Amino acid sequence: MSVPATPTETETEPLEGAATEAASPTGATRAADEADARPGPDEPPVLISHGARFDGLVSFAGTARIEGEIHGDVIGESGTLLLGPGARVEGDVEVDELVVAGALEGDVRARLRVEVLETGAIQGQLETPLLSVADGGRLQARCATREPGEEPPETDDPDAPIEL
Repeated sequence: MSVPATPTETETEPLEGAATEAASPTGATRAADEADARPGPDEPPVLISHGARFDGLVSFAGTARIEGEIHGDVIGESGTLLLGPGARVEGDVEVDELVVAGALEGDVRARLRVEVLETGAIQGQLETPLLSVADGGRLQARCATREPGEEPPETDDPDAPIEL
């Protein structure tokens, strides 16, 4: 005679389309963690995710967000680069617009503007028509602001004073 399996001995399959949840070490659910990692409908796509590292040249067009680490140059054909609070870039950046909430070490050439948020930091040389640094934002750079499209004066001496 066979004994029917008790509920603790059987496995059940989740319903089709139902979300499965598993507790993470922080007590949150996996579904909630995944939802937090996905960009919202009005947020740009993440180019390098938190915890990821990329070595080499990164090129993009449009708007891109970096949450991870890049060791290399970043060139935006057009558009905006957003560095999230956990982002770290070691390399030169050339874009239309740059918004920094993370850390950037390298030379920056922004064709339209640079914004350093309260958690952001830039170290290097900076060239942009418009510069904004929020309270708490850190900037350790040689800065030059020019009209959009205006070329920098030619000089062989990088320490030469900037003429106003």
